Amino acid sequence: MASKKTYMRSIVTSTALGLVLIASSCGRDINLLGDVGDIGDQEDPTVDISAIPGSTSGASAPPPPPPLAPASAALSATGWHASNSTSPGVSWAPASGASRYEVSVGTVAGGVDVVDWTSAGSGSSFSLSGVSLPECIDLYMSVRAVNSGGSSPAAMAPGSFKADATAPSAPVITAITQDPTATKSATITWTASTDNCELSNYRTNVGTTSGGVDVVPVTTIPSSAAMTSYQIEDSIDSFSLSVTSDTDNYTSLMARDAAGNSSTTVVSSAWRIYKTCLEMHTAGVVASGLYTIDSDGSTGNAPHRVSCDMTTASGGWTVVFDHKDITTNLFASKADAREFNVGDPLNNRYSILTKVNEFKRAGRVEMLLRWPVGPACTNSFQHWFQNDGPLSVPHGAVPPGYSPVSINSNQSGWTGLCVSTNIATLVEGNCANTQWWYAIGQVNRFGPGAPGCGGSGDTQTQLLVR
Repeated sequence: MASKKTYMRSIVTSTALGLVLIASSCGRDINLLGDVGDIGDQEDPTVDISAIPGSTSGASAPPPPPPLAPASAALSATGWHASNSTSPGVSWAPASGASRYEVSVGTVAGGVDVVDWTSAGSGSSFSLSGVSLPECIDLYMSVRAVNSGGSSPAAMAPGSFKADATAPSAPVITAITQDPTATKSATITWTASTDNCELSNYRTNVGTTSGGVDVVPVTTIPSSAAMTSYQIEDSIDSFSLSVTSDTDNYTSLMARDAAGNSSTTVVSSAWRIYKTCLEMHTAGVVASGLYTIDSDGSTGNAPHRVSCDMTTASGGWTVVFDHKDITTNLFASKADAREFNVGDPLNNRYSILTKVNEFKRAGRVEMLLRWPVGPACTNSFQHWFQNDGPLSVPHGAVPPGYSPVSINSNQSGWTGLCVSTNIATLVEGNCANTQWWYAIGQVNRFGPGAPGCGGSGDTQTQLLVR
């Protein structure tokens, strides 16, 4: 053969994984990378083994499989969320094979139509920020695990939330009823607030200064979304209230929506437990009716309910005695007639004659005696001043300081009121003689009723003071 050296060559080719060369020689090494032009007349017999399938020399590792879906996805809070730029927190259990996580928000469970998949880092909880969420509708959050091999199926957090960052409008106080008691505030009335999503309730507080909380701290009025009027009462609806007489109080009110957003606070005008109906009338209370006053002031007896006449003779009158149906409802004794059914001015027998001197102004009492139910004296009245209430004036002379204003009857020697010496009545208006006309506090009848302005048996007698 033409070759200078004799070689035994065996070439095995074509394996399932690619070309493999196996050479053997007789006692000598074969330089496969040398000059072997005899073999197929190849100029370069070098073999690139990196191209052989299964070889790792110089090759990239294959990507891992996608991670499993996170387990136990959960929202930190469902329901209303008082923001439209952040989401509630969402948490999950770490997923096998995950290198990071992504979260989304949609209008349906698993949806991404509000916030598409957004990186949530490699932890196990996340809250979106800097987003713009639609308000007032149900929103759903999902989480998925991610690695270089892909992403897991979405894990949907159970439940939904509603974004609401808009506060309700402020209520407008339209009226305040001066009807407080020692355990009740004045009643306030307002125009209802509105909210873009859902109004929840109103909150209120009371102070002795505008906006103050020293009487009642800020407290929610339960189930109040539809309310437009409210009176705070001690021990009702979680309120604790004790009203000091003759002291200005102010009621504050704000609206809250379902997400907890609050309106601006509005404050009522001043209200108080007044000493007399005249004080109330002077303060602008013009409606006759039942009110609570504290005629001896905050340091004396407890406030009491009275009937106020805000119209007769310029108004501001406190009814201190009212005896109805005299024909059948006599007082059992003169002692009863002095003070009876205090706090119940609509009772058929009502008397606070013991308190008349508490209504003095400038050292005297202004009084009005009338007979609302006839027959003889219907709508007639005696209007005068005297220095003291009748229980402080003994019988036998004209009461000190007596000064008539409008007297409809002078029969039988009308003189003002004093204690009667007649067994039939506690008080009378014939202080200088032995008659008992103009009787107040009867234990006996005169004819069918009371000896009123004409002595003809009227069946209702009232005494008012201011």
